[in-house]
Amino acid sequence: RLLDPILDAGNATTPQEAEENKNQDFKAFLHQLKQKLPITFRVNPLNVGFETITDLFSSETFVKDWCEKHKENPDFQAKEGRISNLSQEVLDSLRFTNLEFYPEKLLYQIPLSREVLRKDHVLSSVHKFIQLCNDSGLLTRQEVVSMIPPLLLDVKPGYKIFDACAAPGSKTAQLLEFSLRGLTGKDIMLNPGFVIANDADESRANLLAHQMSRFNYG
Repeated sequence: RLLDPILDAGNATTPQEAEENKNQDFKAFLHQLKQKLPITFRVNPLNVGFETITDLFSSETFVKDWCEKHKENPDFQAKEGRISNLSQEVLDSLRFTNLEFYPEKLLYQIPLSREVLRKDHVLSSVHKFIQLCNDSGLLTRQEVVSMIPPLLLDVKPGYKIFDACAAPGSKTAQLLEFSLRGLTGKDIMLNPGFVIANDADESRANLLAHQMSRFNYG
């Protein structure tokens, strides 16, 4: 087993016990891999008034209040396979969590999979709102692990960036957010930095173009 060196043998006193503990650790690892990822997204800080969006998602009662407000609105209802697997107690306690390692309170997560949020007859209105914000460029739905590389690069205005294998473009948008952050007026045009993004796969390059078409500044 390639993972054997990092598997936990616990407090085993015999080789057989150590092997059994490692098997249990490996099973737990496989179980975790099969779990659906929670919904995460990043608010676009280049939009004027983006703080309004972060304030919304920071509210502990946003999910509950939004569902109550739009529960009868057909435009915010699930279109297929409605489900209701969540108890009222769980629904009342649901909230978006700000992941504090990301600067400026821009990164949020809710502990539900996309399927549950989209199909639950109560929560579908929240999914629709996130979808509309994503389509308009107010936020970008992206996995946390995908946001880490641009963050570690510590991109600043003036950086010249070549983003190869860039599709579908979430990290490209993130690089642009960093490279334009804080610039206004003529400073935008005078900024010597740029991002060149491309992808060898033509079909995926179309996704990249779509992502850039919803990118907003101002």
